[in-house]
Amino acid sequence: MLALNYDYTYIRVVDPGLEKNNFSSIPHNPLAYSNFSLGDLYYPSSQSVTFFKCANPVKSSLNVVTAPCINNMRRTTGYVKVHDTTTSDLEDACSIEWTTMSESLDKENYQDVSYRYIHNALTHGFLLYYNSLGVAFVECGPHQWLPLGYKCNTGDPISLLITIIFGKSVF
Repeated sequence: MLALNYDYTYIRVVDPGLEKNNFSSIPHNPLAYSNFSLGDLYYPSSQSVTFFKCANPVKSSLNVVTAPCINNMRRTTGYVKVHDTTTSDLEDACSIEWTTMSESLDKENYQDVSYRYIHNALTHGFLLYYNSLGVAFVECGPHQWLPLGYKCNTGDPISLLITIIFGKSVF
């Protein structure tokens, strides 16, 4: 967790796999809008960023090549794209590697954006707003707090975010 704002009820989080000025660092935990549902305790105010690879080079102004920062030895080309992306949005012989979130990148269009610019935005984190209406929390494990009534499950991304956000030092 990078910041906690009680007045505006948001938390700024960043994936622990991302390191500032290490442009080959990548997110460890995939996260997309599909991880959230209406009525969840947390909801993102962020943009999706999708990392994908293709067996053949793809010419699109919306795709940003990740090389030389992230090199792939399997004769594929790595890309990153801002905004929601599904496999149906990709060309043949392309596959999504992972998704993550970023706060707004402050660009009208993403045609002249470098991978370093996107990576720097990712290391700045993204906002998660939370419902602060008297929610009670219980300890689910070491440094892991969940809202009362939620099932402890350490394998899903939402539980991981809750762990990151609500460590013992926050309470």
